[in-house]
Amino acid sequence: MQTSTQPTMPSPLPCHSDPDTFFVVGAKQHEVKHLCRPCPLRVRCLAEALDARIDFGVWGGMTQRERRSLRHRHPEVTSWARLLEQAEHGPQQYRRSGPPPRAWGSDRTRAGSTQ
Repeated sequence: MQTSTQPTMPSPLPCHSDPDTFFVVGAKQHEVKHLCRPCPLRVRCLAEALDARIDFGVWGGMTQRERRSLRHRHPEVTSWARLLEQAEHGPQQYRRSGPPPRAWGSDRTRAGSTQ
Protein backbone atom coordinates (compact mmCIF):
# COMPACT_ATOMS: atom_id res chain seq x y z
CA MET A 1 0.00 0.00 0.00
CA GLN A 2 1.37 3.37 -0.98
CA THR A 3 0.95 6.36 1.31
CA SER A 4 0.83 9.90 0.08
CA THR A 5 2.93 12.70 1.50
CA GLN A 6 0.83 15.27 -0.33
CA PRO A 7 -1.19 17.65 1.87
CA THR A 8 -4.85 16.76 2.19
CA MET A 9 -6.75 19.13 -0.05
CA PRO A 10 -10.29 20.26 0.53
CA SER A 11 -12.52 18.69 -2.04
CA PRO A 12 -13.09 20.51 -4.22
CA LEU A 13 -10.91 23.56 -3.80
CA PRO A 14 -13.07 26.69 -3.98
CA CYS A 15 -10.83 28.20 -6.64
CA HIS A 16 -11.26 25.10 -8.81
CA SER A 17 -15.00 24.68 -8.39
CA ASP A 18 -15.85 28.36 -8.98
CA PRO A 19 -12.80 30.36 -10.12
CA ASP A 20 -14.90 33.41 -11.05
CA THR A 21 -15.44 33.97 -7.32
CA PHE A 22 -11.79 35.03 -7.03
CA PHE A 23 -11.82 37.45 -9.95
CA VAL A 24 -13.84 40.29 -8.51
CA VAL A 25 -12.90 43.94 -8.13
CA GLY A 26 -12.70 46.40 -5.30
CA ALA A 27 -13.98 45.63 -1.81
CA LYS A 28 -15.43 42.30 -2.93
CA GLN A 29 -11.86 40.94 -2.98
CA HIS A 30 -11.73 41.32 0.81
CA GLU A 31 -14.96 39.32 1.06
CA VAL A 32 -13.49 36.31 -0.79
CA LYS A 33 -9.84 36.24 0.26
CA HIS A 34 -10.73 34.37 3.48
CA LEU A 35 -11.66 31.38 1.30
CA CYS A 36 -7.92 30.85 0.71
CA ARG A 37 -6.99 30.42 4.39
CA PRO A 38 -7.63 26.67 4.75
CA CYS A 39 -6.08 25.78 1.39
CA PRO A 40 -2.84 23.79 1.63
CA LEU A 41 -1.71 25.38 -1.66
CA ARG A 42 -2.18 28.97 -0.47
CA VAL A 43 1.52 29.82 -0.20
CA ARG A 44 2.35 28.28 -3.59
CA CYS A 45 -0.58 30.12 -5.15
CA LEU A 46 0.55 33.43 -3.68
CA ALA A 47 4.15 32.86 -4.79
CA GLU A 48 2.99 32.07 -8.32
CA ALA A 49 0.95 35.27 -8.51
CA LEU A 50 3.80 37.39 -7.12
CA ASP A 51 6.50 35.85 -9.33
CA ALA A 52 4.31 36.03 -12.46
CA ARG A 53 3.19 39.57 -11.53
CA ILE A 54 -0.48 38.63 -11.83
CA ASP A 55 -2.35 41.80 -11.06
CA PHE A 56 -5.96 40.71 -11.14
CA GLY A 57 -7.99 38.69 -8.68
CA VAL A 58 -7.39 37.12 -5.30
CA TRP A 59 -4.43 34.74 -5.17
CA GLY A 60 -3.12 33.00 -2.07
CA GLY A 61 -5.36 35.07 0.17
CA MET A 62 -4.11 38.46 -1.03
CA THR A 63 -5.90 41.07 -3.11
CA GLN A 64 -4.33 42.58 -6.19
CA ARG A 65 -3.61 45.80 -4.28
CA GLU A 66 -1.95 43.91 -1.40
CA ARG A 67 0.28 41.96 -3.81
CA ARG A 68 1.24 45.09 -5.73
CA SER A 69 2.10 46.87 -2.47
CA LEU A 70 4.19 43.91 -1.29
CA ARG A 71 6.16 43.82 -4.55
CA HIS A 72 6.66 47.58 -4.38
CA ARG A 73 7.97 47.42 -0.80
CA HIS A 74 10.36 44.58 -1.63
CA PRO A 75 11.82 45.12 -5.12
CA GLU A 76 14.93 43.18 -4.08
CA VAL A 77 13.01 39.87 -4.02
CA THR A 78 13.81 37.87 -7.14
CA SER A 79 11.93 34.69 -6.20
CA TRP A 80 8.84 34.95 -4.07
CA ALA A 81 8.45 31.17 -4.25
CA ARG A 82 11.82 30.62 -2.61
CA LEU A 83 11.28 33.37 -0.03
CA LEU A 84 7.81 32.21 0.99
CA GLU A 85 8.91 28.58 1.14
CA GLN A 86 11.75 29.53 3.49
CA ALA A 87 9.44 31.69 5.61
CA GLU A 88 6.83 28.91 5.77
CA HIS A 89 9.40 26.52 7.26
CA GLY A 90 10.06 28.82 10.18
CA PRO A 91 12.01 31.89 11.19
CA GLN A 92 15.21 29.91 11.80
CA GLN A 93 15.62 29.48 8.02
CA TYR A 94 14.65 33.01 7.00
CA ARG A 95 16.54 35.96 8.34
CA ARG A 96 15.69 39.41 7.13
CA SER A 97 18.79 41.42 6.38
CA GLY A 98 19.15 44.84 7.91
CA PRO A 99 17.93 46.26 11.18
CA PRO A 100 14.59 45.16 12.59
CA PRO A 101 11.67 47.38 11.64
CA ARG A 102 10.70 50.11 14.07
CA ALA A 103 7.30 49.93 15.67
CA TRP A 104 4.68 51.92 13.83
CA GLY A 105 4.38 55.40 15.22
CA SER A 106 7.64 55.29 17.17
CA ASP A 107 8.91 58.30 15.26
CA ARG A 108 5.66 60.26 15.48
CA THR A 109 4.23 62.36 18.24
CA ARG A 110 0.67 62.06 19.39
CA ALA A 111 -1.71 64.71 18.20
CA GLY A 112 -1.85 67.47 20.74
CA SER A 113 1.22 66.37 22.69
CA THR A 114 4.29 68.53 23.04
CA GLN A 115 7.88 67.55 23.40
